[in-house]
Amino acid sequence: MNKVELSLIATLSLAILSGVYIIGQMDGRLAAIEKDKDYQSFKLEKENALSELKNQRISSVQQIQAETELAHNTIKSEKSEAIEKLSKLKKLNQNQCHTVDSSVNGGKLMCKVGEYVAGAQNLRGRNNTLDFIICCSA
Repeated sequence: MNKVELSLIATLSLAILSGVYIIGQMDGRLAAIEKDKDYQSFKLEKENALSELKNQRISSVQQIQAETELAHNTIKSEKSEAIEKLSKLKKLNQNQCHTVDSSVNGGKLMCKVGEYVAGAQNLRGRNNTLDFIICCSA
């Protein structure tokens, strides 16, 4: 072999080796890009799951608030119905009657001095306890 052939073989070998090196580095970069894509996908999934949980919590709280408001309105209307029925039966003046609620009054159902108990109601059926009483002034 002469010097030209040797230099040609050396140049080709060097080109092949440098090409392999460059391809290896590109492959490493591609792997890093794929890992980054996987991380971004994972991060996006977690963010979506967290936002979904937050939305579920908000909707649950709103549902509970709506149910609570409905229960309060139901109790309020039943109180007014009870006063109305008692006023018809006992010829009471509705303006002289009011309700004493156990949840507001700390469970103490007592009329003021000079008033009498005109009726009572157990709405929730808990342990045979009364939810409110109707007090009327004499």
